Amino acid sequence: MFNRFVIAAAMSALLSACGGGSSDKPLSDTQKNFEASALGSTYSEFDWELPSTNAAPVTGSNFFLASTYSVAASPSSGAIAYTRATLNLTQSMALPDASTRYVARALFAGKIYVLNNATKSVVSYSGNDVVVTDYASDGVTPVFSSVFDLWSEPVALSGITLNDAALRSFYGFARLNTPLNFDYTKTWLAGAAYVKRKTYTADDRLYVYDWSGNSVDANVVAYAGTETGNVPITVERCRVTAPLT
Repeated sequence: MFNRFVIAAAMSALLSACGGGSSDKPLSDTQKNFEASALGSTYSEFDWELPSTNAAPVTGSNFFLASTYSVAASPSSGAIAYTRATLNLTQSMALPDASTRYVARALFAGKIYVLNNATKSVVSYSGNDVVVTDYASDGVTPVFSSVFDLWSEPVALSGITLNDAALRSFYGFARLNTPLNFDYTKTWLAGAAYVKRKTYTADDRLYVYDWSGNSVDANVVAYAGTETGNVPITVERCRVTAPLT
């Protein structure tokens, strides 16, 4: 495994805020803890597509990776781009194409924009919070902003990796009964830790879906039916809160 910070809890909620930071204002605990995770180090989020049984994973269809994030300087002096990298956690499987992972199409100002795991994200500070703004694939259009109003101090990890209670609580792969596919004997390296964070969206979000399910760009296929009502859309509204568990 790796000895950087692992996001083991991220509850979502919703609201409205944005903006940069000021180097004259003392950092909040949330901002200090964010910098402890991302400034001069990296934090990681797992992503996987694995068999639910002991069947051997197939490269090209299955994968197990960590997306790592960091910032080169404190956002207290102004907004700064996330540095994002991908770490392959397997010995035999290829990494997926980042531009096709988690494709989202947002209707923004009357136009469909595309976001994915390869598009730009920028970090800034607003009040006591950390704000992450996601840009469309054109690299210039800010589409979504997420506000982190809680970012915990690192909680140390030790012992056998996949036996760790925190890891098994949050990640399905750690609960799989797949001894043939995992090495359960690995231990966390010195300095390994996880953090808890809570976020809410800073805007209403209207997503557009490709009815064919085949495209990964803005050229979506519309619904071909004749119904005039109950058209399926997804809208995320503001000011809906969720507790951190």
